[in-house]
Amino acid sequence: ARFASDKSEFCKNTEVNFKTVGIDSSHISWYVWDYGDYSGKDTLNNGLFYDTTGFYGNGGIVHTYAWRGTFRPKLLIIDKFGCRDS
Repeated sequence: ARFASDKSEFCKNTEVNFKTVGIDSSHISWYVWDYGDYSGKDTLNNGLFYDTTGFYGNGGIVHTYAWRGTFRPKLLIIDKFGCRDS
């Protein structure tokens, strides 16, 4: 589950844009983002997104880091068959 961010260094209260890389979103049911800053996880239901919009989401998301530090964000994807990758 590869992803990229638009910033690698930032001050506190900075928005960071995350996007998936090389993932066929039509096969993904869930994207689960853990930002590595103990703020909790965000879960994106790709099936619901499709039902609402008519197309699959790419799993991209924006997160605001409340403080400066070293973080190790993680993306977990779950496909339509229940297989997981991170």
